[in-house]
Amino acid sequence: MYLRYFTNDDSFPFFIQYGKHEETLTNHTHRDFSELVIVLNGTATHIVDNEMFHIKKGDVFVINNNTIHGYQDAQDFHICNIMYHLEDLLSAEYDLVKSAGFHALFVIEPYFVREHNFNSRLKLNPIDFEKIYGITDMMLAEYQNNTEGWKTLIKSSFMSMVVILSRLYSCSDSFEKNDMFNLAETISYIENYYSEDLSV
Repeated sequence: MYLRYFTNDDSFPFFIQYGKHEETLTNHTHRDFSELVIVLNGTATHIVDNEMFHIKKGDVFVINNNTIHGYQDAQDFHICNIMYHLEDLLSAEYDLVKSAGFHALFVIEPYFVREHNFNSRLKLNPIDFEKIYGITDMMLAEYQNNTEGWKTLIKSSFMSMVVILSRLYSCSDSFEKNDMFNLAETISYIENYYSEDLSV
Protein backbone atom coordinates (compact mmCIF):
# COMPACT_ATOMS: atom_id res chain seq x y z
CA MET A 1 0.00 0.00 0.00
CA TYR A 2 1.03 3.59 -0.69
CA LEU A 3 -0.18 6.72 1.08
CA ARG A 4 -1.58 7.98 -2.23
CA TYR A 5 -4.18 5.18 -2.03
CA PHE A 6 -5.75 7.14 0.84
CA THR A 7 -4.97 10.78 0.01
CA ASN A 8 -3.89 12.64 -3.13
CA ASP A 9 -2.83 15.79 -1.28
CA ASP A 10 0.95 15.81 -1.78
CA SER A 11 1.26 18.98 0.29
CA PHE A 12 -0.24 17.21 3.34
CA PRO A 13 0.93 13.57 3.51
CA PHE A 14 -1.41 12.54 6.31
CA PHE A 15 -4.55 10.43 6.66
CA ILE A 16 -6.81 9.50 9.57
CA GLN A 17 -9.81 7.19 9.73
CA TYR A 18 -11.84 4.98 12.05
CA GLY A 19 -12.02 1.39 10.89
CA LYS A 20 -14.15 -1.59 11.85
CA HIS A 21 -12.99 -5.10 10.98
CA GLU A 22 -15.45 -7.98 11.18
CA GLU A 23 -13.31 -10.41 9.23
CA THR A 24 -9.66 -11.08 8.45
CA LEU A 25 -7.70 -8.14 7.02
CA THR A 26 -5.27 -9.61 4.51
CA ASN A 27 -1.59 -9.17 5.25
CA HIS A 28 -0.18 -6.12 3.51
CA THR A 29 2.86 -3.84 3.53
CA HIS A 30 3.13 -0.06 3.77
CA ARG A 31 5.62 1.06 1.14
CA ASP A 32 6.00 4.75 1.93
CA PHE A 33 4.27 5.55 5.21
CA SER A 34 4.04 4.65 8.88
CA GLU A 35 0.79 3.92 10.70
CA LEU A 36 -0.12 4.71 14.28
CA VAL A 37 -2.88 2.34 15.43
CA ILE A 38 -5.09 2.89 18.48
CA VAL A 39 -7.45 0.03 19.33
CA LEU A 40 -10.79 1.65 20.19
CA ASN A 41 -12.82 -1.45 20.97
CA GLY A 42 -12.85 -5.24 20.86
CA THR A 43 -10.06 -7.70 20.27
CA ALA A 44 -8.14 -9.27 17.39
CA THR A 45 -5.01 -11.18 16.54
CA HIS A 46 -2.40 -8.91 15.00
CA ILE A 47 -0.12 -10.69 12.55
CA VAL A 48 3.29 -9.08 12.02
CA ASP A 49 5.62 -10.91 9.63
CA ASN A 50 4.02 -14.28 10.52
CA GLU A 51 4.15 -13.67 14.29
CA MET A 52 0.86 -13.29 16.19
CA PHE A 53 -0.03 -10.87 18.97
CA HIS A 54 -3.32 -10.54 20.86
CA ILE A 55 -4.54 -6.93 20.87
CA LYS A 56 -7.46 -5.26 22.61
CA LYS A 57 -9.01 -1.90 23.46
CA GLY A 58 -6.42 0.61 24.67
CA ASP A 59 -3.47 -0.93 22.85
CA VAL A 60 -1.33 1.49 20.85
CA PHE A 61 1.34 0.47 18.36
CA VAL A 62 3.17 1.69 15.28
CA ILE A 63 3.72 -0.12 11.99
CA ASN A 64 6.53 1.39 9.96
CA ASN A 65 7.04 0.89 6.24
CA ASN A 66 8.15 -2.44 4.77
CA THR A 67 6.53 -4.44 7.56
CA ILE A 68 3.98 -7.11 6.63
CA HIS A 69 0.94 -7.11 8.91
CA GLY A 70 -2.76 -7.90 9.08
CA TYR A 71 -5.59 -8.86 11.48
CA GLN A 72 -7.59 -12.00 12.08
CA ASP A 73 -10.09 -13.37 14.65
CA ALA A 74 -11.61 -9.89 15.02
CA GLN A 75 -14.29 -9.50 17.68
CA ASP A 76 -16.14 -6.15 17.59
CA PHE A 77 -12.78 -4.73 16.53
CA HIS A 78 -12.57 -0.96 16.01
CA ILE A 79 -9.36 0.98 15.44
CA CYS A 80 -8.11 4.46 14.61
CA ASN A 81 -5.56 4.49 11.78
CA ILE A 82 -3.27 7.49 11.46
CA MET A 83 -0.95 7.40 8.44
CA TYR A 84 2.04 9.71 8.15
CA HIS A 85 5.69 9.94 7.11
CA LEU A 86 8.11 9.03 9.88
CA GLU A 87 10.73 11.45 8.56
CA ASP A 88 8.36 14.32 9.41
CA LEU A 89 8.46 13.29 13.07
CA LEU A 90 12.23 12.88 13.01
CA SER A 91 12.74 16.45 11.83
CA ALA A 92 15.45 18.26 13.78
CA GLU A 93 13.03 21.07 14.60
CA TYR A 94 11.26 18.91 17.17
CA ASP A 95 12.80 18.44 20.61
CA LEU A 96 10.70 15.29 20.71
CA VAL A 97 13.54 13.35 19.07
CA LYS A 98 15.38 13.67 22.39
CA SER A 99 12.68 11.67 24.16
CA ALA A 100 13.33 8.01 24.99
CA GLY A 101 9.60 7.29 24.87
CA PHE A 102 9.39 8.64 21.34
CA HIS A 103 12.27 6.51 20.07
CA ALA A 104 10.86 3.46 21.85
CA LEU A 105 7.29 3.71 20.50
CA PHE A 106 7.78 5.25 17.06
CA VAL A 107 11.22 4.03 15.93
CA ILE A 108 12.69 1.10 17.84
CA GLU A 109 9.67 -0.98 18.86
CA PRO A 110 8.31 -1.23 15.29
CA TYR A 111 11.71 -2.54 14.21
CA PHE A 112 11.94 -5.00 17.11
CA VAL A 113 8.46 -6.36 16.36
CA ARG A 114 9.45 -6.98 12.76
CA GLU A 115 12.87 -8.46 13.44
CA HIS A 116 12.76 -10.04 16.89
CA ASN A 117 9.16 -11.06 17.76
CA PHE A 118 9.15 -8.33 20.40
CA ASN A 119 5.73 -7.86 22.01
CA SER A 120 5.56 -4.67 24.07
CA ARG A 121 2.81 -2.31 23.04
CA LEU A 122 1.72 0.77 24.93
CA LYS A 123 -1.50 0.05 26.83
CA LEU A 124 -3.65 3.05 27.73
CA ASN A 125 -5.54 3.14 31.02
CA PRO A 126 -9.18 4.38 30.84
CA ILE A 127 -8.32 8.01 31.65
CA ASP A 128 -5.51 8.23 29.09
CA PHE A 129 -7.63 6.38 26.53
CA GLU A 130 -10.40 8.99 26.78
CA LYS A 131 -7.83 11.78 26.42
CA ILE A 132 -6.36 10.25 23.26
CA TYR A 133 -9.80 9.35 21.89
CA GLY A 134 -10.88 12.97 22.28
CA ILE A 135 -7.91 14.11 20.21
CA THR A 136 -8.58 11.57 17.44
CA ASP A 137 -12.25 12.61 17.32
CA MET A 138 -11.29 16.25 16.83
CA MET A 139 -8.65 15.40 14.23
CA LEU A 140 -11.05 13.24 12.24
CA ALA A 141 -13.72 15.96 12.25
CA GLU A 142 -11.21 18.52 11.01
CA TYR A 143 -9.96 16.13 8.33
CA GLN A 144 -13.48 15.50 7.05
CA ASN A 145 -14.78 19.09 7.23
CA ASN A 146 -11.75 20.92 5.78
CA THR A 147 -12.58 24.09 7.68
CA GLU A 148 -10.16 27.01 7.37
CA GLY A 149 -6.89 26.15 9.11
CA TRP A 150 -7.68 22.44 9.33
CA LYS A 151 -4.24 21.25 8.25
CA THR A 152 -2.48 23.36 10.87
CA LEU A 153 -4.88 22.21 13.58
CA ILE A 154 -4.49 18.55 12.62
CA LYS A 155 -0.70 18.74 12.50
CA SER A 156 -0.48 20.45 15.88
CA SER A 157 -2.99 18.02 17.40
CA PHE A 158 -1.12 15.04 16.00
CA MET A 159 2.17 16.29 17.42
CA SER A 160 0.46 16.83 20.79
CA MET A 161 -0.75 13.23 20.65
CA VAL A 162 2.72 11.96 19.78
CA VAL A 163 4.18 13.83 22.77
CA ILE A 164 1.50 12.46 25.12
CA LEU A 165 1.99 8.89 23.90
CA SER A 166 5.78 9.22 24.15
CA ARG A 167 5.48 10.44 27.73
CA LEU A 168 3.10 7.63 28.61
CA TYR A 169 5.52 5.11 27.14
CA SER A 170 8.37 6.58 29.17
CA CYS A 171 6.27 6.29 32.34
CA SER A 172 5.14 2.73 31.65
CA ASP A 173 6.52 0.11 34.05
CA SER A 174 6.10 -2.82 31.68
CA PHE A 175 8.85 -5.39 32.35
CA GLU A 176 8.65 -6.58 28.75
CA LYS A 177 9.98 -3.34 27.35
CA ASN A 178 13.08 -3.02 29.55
CA ASP A 179 15.81 -4.11 27.12
CA MET A 180 14.34 -2.18 24.22
CA PHE A 181 13.67 0.88 26.37
CA ASN A 182 17.26 0.88 27.61
CA LEU A 183 18.29 1.15 23.97
CA ALA A 184 15.82 4.02 23.48
CA GLU A 185 17.25 5.82 26.51
CA THR A 186 20.75 5.44 25.07
CA ILE A 187 19.65 7.00 21.78
CA SER A 188 17.90 9.76 23.68
CA TYR A 189 21.07 10.46 25.66
CA ILE A 190 23.10 10.73 22.46
CA GLU A 191 20.49 13.08 20.96
CA ASN A 192 20.72 15.30 24.05
CA TYR A 193 24.50 15.28 24.47
CA TYR A 194 25.87 14.68 20.97
CA SER A 195 28.09 17.76 21.24
CA GLU A 196 29.93 16.36 24.25
CA ASP A 197 32.76 13.84 24.38
CA LEU A 198 30.75 10.62 24.62
CA SER A 199 32.40 7.39 25.64
CA VAL A 200 31.59 4.01 24.11
